[in-house]
Amino acid sequence: LLLYTPLAFVVLQGPLVMLYIVLLRRGLKDQRAALSIELRAEAATGFGAVDAHEIPTLMRPLRRFFLRAKALRTTGLTECIALGRLYDTQLELGMARWHAVRGERDPHGPNDQQLRQRIAELKYRRPRPVPSTNAHVMQGAS
Repeated sequence: LLLYTPLAFVVLQGPLVMLYIVLLRRGLKDQRAALSIELRAEAATGFGAVDAHEIPTLMRPLRRFFLRAKALRTTGLTECIALGRLYDTQLELGMARWHAVRGERDPHGPNDQQLRQRIAELKYRRPRPVPSTNAHVMQGAS
C-alpha cells in the first residue's frame, strides 16, 4: 500500500502534470517574446512611456524586485510603491499593445494614451529619481 498509492498517482497523473508544465512554459515563453517586441515598439514611438534602457529591467522580474528593494532601503516605502506602480503600468501598456495587435483589446480597459499619461505622471512628477537601472549596479541580479 505504501508503494502502490504513490506509484499509481505518478502513473495516472504524471503525464497530465507534465503536459501542464510544458504548456505553461510555452505560453510564458511566447508571452515574454511578444511583450519584448511590444515594449521595443513602444520605446521606438518616442512618447517616453518606455525607454530603450528600461526594457531589460522590465523583462527581468528579479531585477525589478532588487530595484524596488533598493528604493525601499534608500528612499522609503512610498517610493518603493511608486516604482512598483510604474513597472506595472509599463508592463500593462506592453500587454495592451500586444492584445491590440492580436485583435483582443479589452473594450473596458484603459487605452494606450491613458496608460502613457499614467506612466508620465509616475515617471516625471515624482519627488525623487527612480533608482539606477545600469547593468553594473545589478550584475548579480539577473
